[in-house]
Amino acid sequence: MTQNILHFKEIELATVSITCGTKTGTAFFIKTDSDEKYLLTADHNISESDVQEINLDIKEVKIPAIVIERITNKDVAIIKINESLNDILGLPLVADEIAYNEDWETFGFTNERITSAGKYNGKVARVNEDTKWDIDLECEQYGNVNSFEGLSGAPLVIANKVMGVIG
Repeated sequence: MTQNILHFKEIELATVSITCGTKTGTAFFIKTDSDEKYLLTADHNISESDVQEINLDIKEVKIPAIVIERITNKDVAIIKINESLNDILGLPLVADEIAYNEDWETFGFTNERITSAGKYNGKVARVNEDTKWDIDLECEQYGNVNSFEGLSGAPLVIANKVMGVIG
């Protein structure tokens, strides 16, 4: 049985900013059956250079992370931290069809809100198949934000379930 996200605060608490070299973005913890802490982010948030350190800003503390897997053709990366953070719960993932005009929401760290993050929402405008960016999103905050840079890697939440990674 799939667990739904019950309150938007769960999304906020599971979402962190990520820095790798000069790149910044968003990452989020995912629910697993183990005690290990895994996160998803956009692959383009990770530097091409293996020598670049990946850091997550969690409760104003920089915590190092390591890459577990990069899925470049889908612009997704799985990363892991070795810290034990018992108070951070991961978000449940769901593999399901996404329909046109569904409501979506997310929480992430655009460059304009790198320290406080922000909530964004809208409708699914189009679904593309077999592309790196397979969903086009309309965003209600589009006119109020100068740049969405940094939002990449945030959870795409539809019907209280994480259904993807914002790119």
